[in-house]
Amino acid sequence: MDFVVFNGLNKGIDLEKVVLLSRKPSNKGQFLIIRSIEKNVKNENYDWKVLRITMDSNVDFEKK
Repeated sequence: MDFVVFNGLNKGIDLEKVVLLSRKPSNKGQFLIIRSIEKNVKNENYDWKVLRITMDSNVDFEKK
């Protein structure tokens, strides 16, 4: 994916939807990756993780 769009975020607090944008694949490998992502999203096979990157480049995962 080349871009992630947070549609509606600038209108208020509630996000309307998240859109994944990708350029047209230039080879079969890229095409297969895009189709795999699409399949997993449609099948609701994903997880949500929050990652925090500090100003000094430390990376922390937010605990649930």
